[in-house]
Amino acid sequence: MSDYADAAAAAAGAASSGASGSDGGALPILLELLGGVTHILLQLGFAIACLAALVLLLVFVFQRRLLYVPVIPGQPAKTYQYTPNDFNMYYRDVPITAADGVKTHGWLCRSKQYTVLRSPVTIFFQENAGNISHRLPFAQMLCATVPSVVFLLSYRGYGASEGTPSQKGIELDAQACIDTVSDQPDVDGNSIVLFGKSLGGAVAVAMALKNPRRIRAVILENTFTSISEMAGKVFPFLRPIVGPGQPLNSLVRERWESLARLKEYFGDESSDEAKAFPPCLCLVSAQDEMVPPEMMERLYASIRSPRKHIVTFAQARHMDAYVRHRDQYWSTVKDFYLR
Repeated sequence: MSDYADAAAAAAGAASSGASGSDGGALPILLELLGGVTHILLQLGFAIACLAALVLLLVFVFQRRLLYVPVIPGQPAKTYQYTPNDFNMYYRDVPITAADGVKTHGWLCRSKQYTVLRSPVTIFFQENAGNISHRLPFAQMLCATVPSVVFLLSYRGYGASEGTPSQKGIELDAQACIDTVSDQPDVDGNSIVLFGKSLGGAVAVAMALKNPRRIRAVILENTFTSISEMAGKVFPFLRPIVGPGQPLNSLVRERWESLARLKEYFGDESSDEAKAFPPCLCLVSAQDEMVPPEMMERLYASIRSPRKHIVTFAQARHMDAYVRHRDQYWSTVKDFYLR
């Protein structure tokens, strides 16, 4: 009997020893597996951080190329496919020299039915891509609708203009354009309307704030609040670091901060400058696939003046309001001119 007891005790001891040895072997294996997973996650995180840093570097270095696109892919540079003559308009090429010496130019266009000798002028500031020849279908309709000649400014680096585009440079071009066009013998320099679409809207805001008493009216269409805010819309992964109040806004060199500029300008509504701001029409495409319509609404709200008006085109996208909502669009623009 004792032999059986001794054998059982020995077996139990062996089993207990085996179990203890099994636990002692599994824990190191588990820790090793966890360490391996942690190492992989750290490597993955490092790779993602490096990729994000590379993308940020590329965006920083190439932001001007991303923002300013003077040449549409597949089309030759420094040439115009069309001239206003191809769209049944008289025109004159007007050379412009900016304050920094860069030579640009523009086309002063006139409908063949418009015979006023010394007429009001609408200076059109274009979007970011292509050149002024791509705006001729719009310019033709504008000339046919409003009691004004139309001047299409070719930004530096665009079309036949010299130089390289930048915010500072384009603002110099726009100011030189206003000065030059107002001195043309067939233009009424006291009746200047600024019309800007998208990027051109930011140019128009800058010029209206700089020359409030020289500008008769301003039209803004589908423009943005700032480039830093647009960067987060175009590149969603940048939203946590670039945008209003974000830490890396300094990476954005081309700022075009129209909203901040307007808020600063209208900080004191009772000031003479605020009261001098010209009447403003804001045109909004509700289906804009590039600039969120709410940006235009915020710009409109920041213009603290009774002389403003906003119109939304329900089905229009970024570029097509003037054709998709043709009757509403052009009647709105014409009525604004005639007020």
